[in-house]
Amino acid sequence: MPSSTPLGENRLLQRTTCADLTRLKPHLTKIRMATGKVLHPAGTPIEHVYFPLGGMVSLLAVMKSGEQIETAITGREGVVGASVGIDGAFSNGQATVQADGPAWQITSARFLDVYNTSASFRSLMNRYLGVRRSRAPPATPSTRWNRDCAAGCCRRRTWWRATWSI
Repeated sequence: MPSSTPLGENRLLQRTTCADLTRLKPHLTKIRMATGKVLHPAGTPIEHVYFPLGGMVSLLAVMKSGEQIETAITGREGVVGASVGIDGAFSNGQATVQADGPAWQITSARFLDVYNTSASFRSLMNRYLGVRRSRAPPATPSTRWNRDCAAGCCRRRTWWRATWSI
């Protein structure tokens, strides 16, 4: 089990090297994520990256019709907005807080400073994003997906906790 850091219970920050934490820490601001708050609207610039310490954030694919499908759930095991390092400055989907809780917030520019200059930090973020993406459901609505949405979300949460220890 990872040891706790002065930055709290975020498992990715617990796995971050001391050198990278030293670079991140002065730029992290502790915030409270409120239920229903949209952290990143779809198609807009990612201005901040969030390391949840509690609560839950849903990542949603937004269809042209406005319909939304949950593609991932992030809690204290992960990060929201780190795709700014891989996909560019714009959000591919919408990130919405589903359960309130505390988080560390950092500007995308400061996050990218560390991401672009530290191979270990970049590798950690890319591994996390790779696993999250490999577990994402289809990004298009289907009868089966709509029918099994609640069961699927529950299975993903259970799998996440049971098999991927970051």
